[in-house]
Amino acid sequence: MALSGSARRLAFFSVALLLPSAMLLAFGILLIGQDSELVARRAEDGRALVARQWTDSLYQRLERAYAAPSAGPKGRRYRTAAPLLELGAFDGQALKLHGDPPTASTILDRGFQDFLIATTRVEIAEGRALVAADRYGTRRAGSHEQQAFLRLRAARAFRSAGRAVAFRRHALEALAEPDSVTDEFGTPIAYYAASLFLADSSGTEVEDRLDPTPEGWLTGGAATLYLGLRERAGLADDSSTRRFRNEQSLSATLTAASVTRSASPAAPRWVVDPSGEWLLRLADGGRVKAEFLVAVALDSLGAIVGAGAPLVKFRALADVAEPSGPPFRGLAADVQTNSPNGIGRRVASWGLVLLFLYLALFSGSLLWRDVRRETRLADLRSQFVSSVSHELRTPLTSIRLYAESMMAFGADDREERDKDLGVIASESERLTRMLDNVLTTSRIEKGTMRYRLQLGSPTEASADSSRGGQQSSRTCD
Repeated sequence: MALSGSARRLAFFSVALLLPSAMLLAFGILLIGQDSELVARRAEDGRALVARQWTDSLYQRLERAYAAPSAGPKGRRYRTAAPLLELGAFDGQALKLHGDPPTASTILDRGFQDFLIATTRVEIAEGRALVAADRYGTRRAGSHEQQAFLRLRAARAFRSAGRAVAFRRHALEALAEPDSVTDEFGTPIAYYAASLFLADSSGTEVEDRLDPTPEGWLTGGAATLYLGLRERAGLADDSSTRRFRNEQSLSATLTAASVTRSASPAAPRWVVDPSGEWLLRLADGGRVKAEFLVAVALDSLGAIVGAGAPLVKFRALADVAEPSGPPFRGLAADVQTNSPNGIGRRVASWGLVLLFLYLALFSGSLLWRDVRRETRLADLRSQFVSSVSHELRTPLTSIRLYAESMMAFGADDREERDKDLGVIASESERLTRMLDNVLTTSRIEKGTMRYRLQLGSPTEASADSSRGGQQSSRTCD
C-alpha cells in the first residue's frame, strides 16, 4: 500500500530528525564513558603514586627504628623511634624467641628432682604434710630458682596441714619473686603462688602482683595462666591487657621453622604474618652474625608515617604471599585522597548532551509545525482555486449562452435582445464582485489591505453591501 504525501513527509522528517538526535545521544554517551574511565584511571594512578610514596616513607622509618637501640635485654622491648616489638634474635639461621621455654633449668637437676619426688611421697602418699613442709624449708637450694620453688612447695604443704600463718608467709615470699624466676616450663613461680591465694579465697594479695602486665616475655602456658589469674582476681580487661594478649599470641604462633624458611637473601625485609595483624622484619640471610626479629602492629603503621595517617591505611592482603612490591610482602596501602571523583564532570557532560538533544528536538518540532502550516496553506489555496474556478465558470457560461442566443435570435426581437443584454450585464457584475473578493483575500493574506473607518448607519452599510463590487473597490487601496 503506497503511502500518502503526508505520511511520506512525516517518515522523511522523522528520519532526518531522529537519526541525528540518536547519533548525538550515542556520541555523547560514548564521550561521557571515556571521560569517566579517564578520570577513574587518573585517580587510580594518583592513589598508586601516593601509596608508593607512603610505602617508601614507612620503610625508611621502620628501618631507622630497627637500627635504634632497644630498651633492655630479653624483655618485652620496644624500639625508641617506633613501636617495634622485639620477639627474639637470629644467630645464623637459628631463631631464639624471647618467649620460648628455657633450654636449661636448675630445677631439673638430678639430685633436686630426687628430693622433690621423695618429699612429695611423704606429703601426699603418707599424709605427713608438716614433715614435708619442714623438709622443704630446711633444704639447702643450689640456685635462686630452686629456693623459690621450695618456698612454693612449703606454702602448699602448710596449706594442706591447715597452718594459715606459715602458709601465708611462704606464699607471700614466693609471690614476690620476679617473672624471671620460673620453673622448668618457663612459668613464673609467683603465678603458682597467686593461684594458691585465689584458691584460698584470698584474692586481695595478688592484685598488685598481677597489675600491671608483665614487662618480660612469657611462654604460652605462663601467659594463659596469667590471664586466667587476672580474670579470677576480677581485674579489668583494659587496653594494656589486650595488647599483652595480642603480643603473646603472636609470639606463641611463631616458630623457628616458619620464620627462617623465609629468611633468605632473596626474601623481603618485611612480611605480614599469617594472622594478618602484624608486620615482621626477617633476617637478611646472615648478612650479620645476629639480627633481631621484630614486629609492628598493622593498625599502628598509620601513626608511624605521621602526618599522612588520615590519608593512608595499611592492610594485609588476602594472600600474604602475594607481593606488593619491595620491600614489603603481603601489605597493601589504601589511600583516601580528596581528588575529584568525576561526578561533577559527568553531570555537566550529561547536561550538555541533554541540552543539545532538547534543542535539536525543539527546533525539529518548530520546523515540523511550519511545514505542516505551509502544507495546510497549500491545501487551502488548492481548494480555494478550485472553488473560485467553479464559481467563475457559472457566470461565464451564462454570459456565453446569452451572447450566443442574442447573436442568433436577438437581431429581430428587441425585447429578447434587451433581456439577454440584462442577463449579460448582471452576470458581468457578479463576475466582477467575485474577482474583487479574490483580490481582497490576496491583499489580506499579504497584509496590504487598508481600511477606512468612518461613521455610518446599518441601513447605509446594507445598501453599500448590495452594491458589492463598487463599494469594495472604494474601500481597498
